[in-house]
Amino acid sequence: MIARRLNGQGKATAGRDLFGRASAFLDRALELTADSVRQVEGGWAIVTPSLPQVWSLNQIRLIQPVTPDTTLELADEHLASVPYRHLAADNELGRVLEQPLRSKAFAVEHEVVMAIVDGPNKAAPRSPAPRIIEVSEQAVLPLERRWLQEDSA
Repeated sequence: MIARRLNGQGKATAGRDLFGRASAFLDRALELTADSVRQVEGGWAIVTPSLPQVWSLNQIRLIQPVTPDTTLELADEHLASVPYRHLAADNELGRVLEQPLRSKAFAVEHEVVMAIVDGPNKAAPRSPAPRIIEVSEQAVLPLERRWLQEDSA
């Protein structure tokens, strides 16, 4: 099983908070969809040769600290069948690797996980008033350009 947070028995501790529940769901979806999930130093190699262009199904997911060099070695070893190196690490682990990987010409992206807390389950904690964040057209254009390029490839 892929797990971002593990307790002493090796079971995911994700069930209590919304982010943990979302993470557990996403991890389980990867586990069920990927051709193979193997434990590697510091985390997991998720590899799907049958879908080589699907980044999320071909990645090294780190859950424990490793050096940037080790991270790159893991990616080269386990992702040799795809034309890119997709590395994933949550929170502080990702922040530690961000600058060293940028210096090696990696593009760094941040994944956002959202949850509805004022939905049908009235027992869920109430959120403060919703905050709408407007994204400028200038900020969205590079992403749309990239999507178009990937779709036409």
